[in-house]
Amino acid sequence: MPDPVRTASRRFPHFLALVLCLLIGPPALLADEPPEPDPDAATLAIIGGPELVPGEGWRITWSTVPGRNYRLRHSHDLVHWTTVITLPATGDTLSHVDTAALGQSPNFWRVQLLDDDGVVIETPILDNFTATLTLLDGLPAVLLAVDAIDPGGVQGVVFLEGPSPGETDLVLGDAVPATTATWVLAADAPEDTFEVRYYKARATGVAGNVNELIRGFSLFDTRHFAALSADGAPLLGRAVAVRADGTFEPFAYLPDGPDGPVLSFPDGATPGQDAEGWFWHYQQADLRLAVEGDWEPAEDLAYTGSPLTFRPGPVELGDLLLAIGRDPAEGLRLTLWDRFEFILHEGAFAGGEIVAPRLEPQFAGFPLPEQAGGYAEFAFSLRSQGYLQLPFSGTFRLTLPSGHAVVRVPPRNPIWVRLEADGRLSMSGRVELELGDGSRLAADLTFDDPTYAFSFYADGLQHPALGALAAILPENPGDCLPADTAAADLDLATKCLKAYAKAYKRFATALKAGSASPFDSPLIPASPPAPDEAATAALDAWTFAAETDPSGPLPLEAITGLLGHASRSSAAAANLPGALRYLAALERTRRAVLEGEFSASTGALADLDAALDEATAAVLARAAAPGAIARVKTFE
Repeated sequence: MPDPVRTASRRFPHFLALVLCLLIGPPALLADEPPEPDPDAATLAIIGGPELVPGEGWRITWSTVPGRNYRLRHSHDLVHWTTVITLPATGDTLSHVDTAALGQSPNFWRVQLLDDDGVVIETPILDNFTATLTLLDGLPAVLLAVDAIDPGGVQGVVFLEGPSPGETDLVLGDAVPATTATWVLAADAPEDTFEVRYYKARATGVAGNVNELIRGFSLFDTRHFAALSADGAPLLGRAVAVRADGTFEPFAYLPDGPDGPVLSFPDGATPGQDAEGWFWHYQQADLRLAVEGDWEPAEDLAYTGSPLTFRPGPVELGDLLLAIGRDPAEGLRLTLWDRFEFILHEGAFAGGEIVAPRLEPQFAGFPLPEQAGGYAEFAFSLRSQGYLQLPFSGTFRLTLPSGHAVVRVPPRNPIWVRLEADGRLSMSGRVELELGDGSRLAADLTFDDPTYAFSFYADGLQHPALGALAAILPENPGDCLPADTAAADLDLATKCLKAYAKAYKRFATALKAGSASPFDSPLIPASPPAPDEAATAALDAWTFAAETDPSGPLPLEAITGLLGHASRSSAAAANLPGALRYLAALERTRRAVLEGEFSASTGALADLDAALDEATAAVLARAAAPGAIARVKTFE
């Protein structure tokens, strides 16, 4: 049964300064203290604080009820207690000088009320004292909660904040029962939350007995620091409790908030500060990639051993691995949806994403380039919503009917691999095939598990079409501006200017995709090109150029080869979004024809209709596949 206690604590501008003062400063006195002394109730009250008697020790004085017995106990850590003396009360007060405490620090005393048999009189049991930062009427508040139980019932609970030197307790208010045992109070949050705050819960039993429980809390930045539950989960918003010696009780550090990695300290940690900033010393830690997410470590990430040091702040993968005693060069082995395994070698955590990741796939028996990511401005979310697209680059070997081929994928033009939560995998992109005889071919690669398909890139088709377009692209966007400001003319001008910008953008994309072999360049761009962004670039460039109406309708015959290429590529697309991109490009071309922006012969129109029929059939076939609706939701 807990003893009735009262704790006098001191608050300083900085929590380490507070810990230091606690270690070397004046002693504290603990005892129970009822709101109104009652000679018929088992109560007592402290009179003043510990008084230093030079050369003798510390004098402790408390109020008493004549005829009752009291026990004075002493501690250096609020955990281990020794009895100093037991005294009978003959008057309204008792006093004793503790000579053994002279010259020691820290010092704490507790006064216990005894019954006639020398047994400590029961008082309310206080436990599970917590503090949570929240909002009350839009303003920051601290929600204090404590469990209070008494055999005869709990009359009430009052929350207080510990006094500063020379001050009395600050009464925050009466708590209200939230459950049978839990009492709560919302108090104003302190302006300076960086310091440790000491709060008290004072429970009064129906019989008048009083007990107090004091807890220190670090209210600083509860978005990134959180107390741990009994099963080791971070309690978001819950302030970290501080022990009497200034060390933190078990807590979690969330460097990217609730959507990022979680570094937990199940045995707590000792805070410190030096010229470089804050740090913790600890001997136990474990790492999770996120509070909730699709990625899970494929190995144990717990650490127990000799003391380590960790500094809070923005972290990269290497920092987290060092925090659990791991070599960053080994990387972190992860699984996605318990299906796809990777080794994460590099990456930072920000905004719920892994930024600039570099991953090594571990797909046994599945040919893929050796690296995913590796771009400074590429990132993906830890919560993938059922699918994830990653840019892959490198080389891999394929077995073809005629022998082996080496597939090369440059970083500046990666292939995009789409992973599905149900285990499906597909990919698309432009690659270079090196055949057994040494010849090299550029090809558009598609894969829909388990079939690889190659649509060989037609330089002879793309380059003439782009060359012809370059000669007729509008040179001056001012040609789009109307002579007057009629609403209809302004609408046409807006359409023309948008088409002008899109025409040049898609023309540049097509030129980049069809330029000299990208394998000759060692440069790695900051971010990879978006999936399939070059797939329909040439056809789109012609269509948008036609919408600018530079000098009359453009000839559809000039791009019939591009129409056929788009329809065949749609038929070979790995998934529904890929097929839709080609169909959308063809539909834009048909709209331009209907609006008179292309001139078309009967043969060219027949080619367009045939291309649309083939692309439509490809879309309908892929729409019947499982998961097609989810794919369409992400299509732009």
